[in-house]
Amino acid sequence: MPFVHEVAFDIPVDRAIDLKIGKGLQRVIGFLRSLLPNEPGFVSARAMHSVGQSNVVHVVIQSVWEYWDDLIAHNASRMAAEKVLAEFGGVVPTGGLTVRTYEEIS
Repeated sequence: MPFVHEVAFDIPVDRAIDLKIGKGLQRVIGFLRSLLPNEPGFVSARAMHSVGQSNVVHVVIQSVWEYWDDLIAHNASRMAAEKVLAEFGGVVPTGGLTVRTYEEIS
């Protein structure tokens, strides 16, 4: 049964430009998404941001994992999304990361 791992954070609207192609935050997220397919049990990933809000942009990165043990092993590795994002403190807000894991309902 698939598991969804979600990392989310907010950035000010004036920093939304960092999500455009070639900008800092987009590169970090792209780097993260390029690493995940090499991880055992990885199924898919997507990254998205909110639109139409006036004061903040909510950024969400989700990865889907086939097996719980693979997700646990991934989260313990240096490739875990929250660890990769934390390394780029100048681009990604330090602190304020929300991490949630979901199990798909069958």
